[in-house]
Amino acid sequence: MKSTKSRRLNTVLLAQSDRGSITGLVTDSTGAVVARATVIVTNAATNTFRETVTSEAGKYVFHELPAAMYGLSIKQPGFRTYRQDGITVGVSQAITQDVMLQVGEVTETVEVHADASMLKTESAEISTSVTPEKLSELPIDFSGAMRNPMSFLRLVPGASVSRDQSWPVTSQNGLQSFAEEIRIDGASSTNPTPGVFNEAQPSVDAIQEINVQTANFNAEYGQAGGAIMNFTLKSGTNQLHGTAYEYLRNEFFNAKNKDLPETDPKTKLRRHEFGATVGGPLIIPKVYNGRNKTFWFTSYEQFYTRDNQKGYWGVPRDEWRNGDLSSLLLPNILGTDVLGRPIHQGQIYDPATTRTVVVDGQSYAVRDPFPNNQIPFRSEVAKKILSFIPKASIPGLDSNNLLGPTGTPLRDESIWSLKMDHDFSSKSHLSGSFNYMYTHKINGATPFGAADSARDQTITSKIVRINHDYTFGASALNHFTIGLLRYQNPDGVPDRGFDPE
Repeated sequence: MKSTKSRRLNTVLLAQSDRGSITGLVTDSTGAVVARATVIVTNAATNTFRETVTSEAGKYVFHELPAAMYGLSIKQPGFRTYRQDGITVGVSQAITQDVMLQVGEVTETVEVHADASMLKTESAEISTSVTPEKLSELPIDFSGAMRNPMSFLRLVPGASVSRDQSWPVTSQNGLQSFAEEIRIDGASSTNPTPGVFNEAQPSVDAIQEINVQTANFNAEYGQAGGAIMNFTLKSGTNQLHGTAYEYLRNEFFNAKNKDLPETDPKTKLRRHEFGATVGGPLIIPKVYNGRNKTFWFTSYEQFYTRDNQKGYWGVPRDEWRNGDLSSLLLPNILGTDVLGRPIHQGQIYDPATTRTVVVDGQSYAVRDPFPNNQIPFRSEVAKKILSFIPKASIPGLDSNNLLGPTGTPLRDESIWSLKMDHDFSSKSHLSGSFNYMYTHKINGATPFGAADSARDQTITSKIVRINHDYTFGASALNHFTIGLLRYQNPDGVPDRGFDPE
């Protein structure tokens, strides 16, 4: 048995992120800027908050905000308190929210319910976001393998999504697939197979949002020419939430394949994909209460398929097995060789008769034809190999004359992921995630018994990511990320006892 192994280790210690930001200008009713005003943004799901003050120019900014819905409040003596809820920050999205304060007491509150401006004024990047609503409501490709989040990239302008075996392969704006960079929560997670995400992916139900940048990247993105694809995982909230699901395919619900003989039963097709997610605050009774501070989210997904799909193969006709290939010899004469002998269409020549002849002072290599395309067996190895090839089940055809197994008869996949978030204070935030995927599959089933070339693979991938954000002041923030991808793919044909000797 031959076996090849592929391993890849990615580590990232760069200022690259999947987070968003909120920025704006605070003024009074006359248009004058308001300096040193207290500005607070609060995550609506976790009640965690960040605080800053406006600069002397009236500017405020919150960088490295996880994708979520936020509330904004601004306080300054001599003005009414400003409060706005429902500000949605997407992956790698910059939100501009300018505010005009009204004169009054701080105890008075002005509540605003209008949406924040979605006009991009902070960067020139061209990007598309696949929002949580689209992830949960749109159909997804479910054909031969586990659901793949790459399927959603069909929504991105300029994206091309094709299929390679059982998974989608992507390219952006006409560039090759290896020009892309894939990130999970900001950490590089690019698979060694270009454009493929299927064997080192998180569960679709563990993804909060997808953002694809296709042009005019910021300077922090320097490892891709085609696209930056950021996948942000879901986080726990102050409420305990969970989901459970199953997708099922079975031949009971299918019509019979019209290309199969009428006497054949329906081909077996058993595919199940099921899983669950759950997340909330970290609470250890009588020990620790993590509400508003520590959160967890985990997901598990399982897929398996058992098929006996059939297809048509081309094998030698019975007379060909005995060396009689006269059925291929046609009376059409295509020309003559240097010896003046006619060359018939379909004529097979004996390589053992190769020799050099001289005609008009020029040397030529010639061979003699097998009489009537009758080929004597000279190789015992060829006879042995031929014994492993089944006979045609449909006589009289040169091709597609054997009905036999094809495709992927077995595929088992599972994904488990865990994400933890902790707020030490309004200035210090720690987040980490772990994703493990296991795949066992048999590819390329054939009807050739011991000479079968079907590949038996067991593939594993582990993705670890940790990041920490610390705000030093109104104009200084440190974002640290480290990530590791370990991908193992032993690929080989199992030993089935095939010995041509």
